[in-house]
Amino acid sequence: MDSFEKLPPEVIQQIFANIGDFAGIENSLLASRRLNAVFQAQPTRIIQELILSNPITCMPELQKLCYNIGHLSISSLQCPDLEHYHQTCEDPPTLGYTESRHILKIGAQIQRLACKCLFIMREGLIKTLDNIPADSISGPPLQIQNASQPFTWTEEYRTYWALWHLHHYSHLRKAATQRWHWSESSIRELDAYNTWSEIDYRTAERLWTVSAVLSDLGLTLNWQPNDPEAEEPAQTIWPAPEETSIPFFPSFDLPPTQSQDSSLWATPDPPEDTELTSAWMLAPRHRASHHWHVVYLYLSGINLTRTVPACYSLTNMKPWRRLGWVIWDGWRMYSIGLSNIARKKKIPLPDGGFLEPEPWNPRDRKPGVDYVARWFAMIGEEKP
Repeated sequence: MDSFEKLPPEVIQQIFANIGDFAGIENSLLASRRLNAVFQAQPTRIIQELILSNPITCMPELQKLCYNIGHLSISSLQCPDLEHYHQTCEDPPTLGYTESRHILKIGAQIQRLACKCLFIMREGLIKTLDNIPADSISGPPLQIQNASQPFTWTEEYRTYWALWHLHHYSHLRKAATQRWHWSESSIRELDAYNTWSEIDYRTAERLWTVSAVLSDLGLTLNWQPNDPEAEEPAQTIWPAPEETSIPFFPSFDLPPTQSQDSSLWATPDPPEDTELTSAWMLAPRHRASHHWHVVYLYLSGINLTRTVPACYSLTNMKPWRRLGWVIWDGWRMYSIGLSNIARKKKIPLPDGGFLEPEPWNPRDRKPGVDYVARWFAMIGEEKP
């Protein structure tokens, strides 16, 4: 029996508006004819409320991605080039049942992929910490306990952000090549996704990190869309030209062995903007910021490649991607002994304590703790 059969449409719409869970709503529509009928009657209102109530897609930049993908689901849409597509996206799409279900399907797919990616990256981090000698940081048990903490909103946002962008680019490129038959010059403009999407070079590595994990899960992708034979780049995306394309996925459907919802959860609510969350850049207003371990890796990589050209391990991002290096927030990295935080005043800690002031510059060649040496220990090598 359908447990929603006796509920009036207004109540069901209110339930939809308060769930904020793409996968939960999609599963409910598949299980209940009553819910599906209510969705069919008010698809535009329900999908808009879902986008606004979800803790990730409510962010303005991801709202825009949701609607831009919604445009691509309109079968009658014709865009001869990238400029025309941009102009089309300036207006909200006309979302009927088909377009709303398309956004819902992609949102649910992204949620499942995000949960799998986060889980795999955290498991890789824990396993690596477990292999480090106890005296190299401060003892594996404490570090593993800290690494095993639930994912923060910031970490989830970065993973979802990458997946929404990868979906947007891949869906747009398929439309451009298969439906609209863009010219080669228009495709080159499209492939410069980071440039016209205003994604900076360090943030772009989040896209490559998530792509690497998806590749390990069995998804097929083209690291360089114009060269299907190209392999995952070992070097970080940071020194690459701004117009470097991002990975293209022909499909985001996981292979049957990976498609089970064994680890699926709803996105946590964003934390309040307090002194604690501000200090560790965990509040939503810091979502585009880079934590010290990412800045330090970037600067150290530049210094080492200038002074020690043979230092391949630090600039080879393949192992760091599998550990989610650019996804983790500053608190997780600090709590496992692999990052510092610049502090000129007392910094609050989650347990109620404080870190005392200790001015620190990531450009210092001799910081108090050699974090680079600890990073090399993560991959079983010694710092040169």
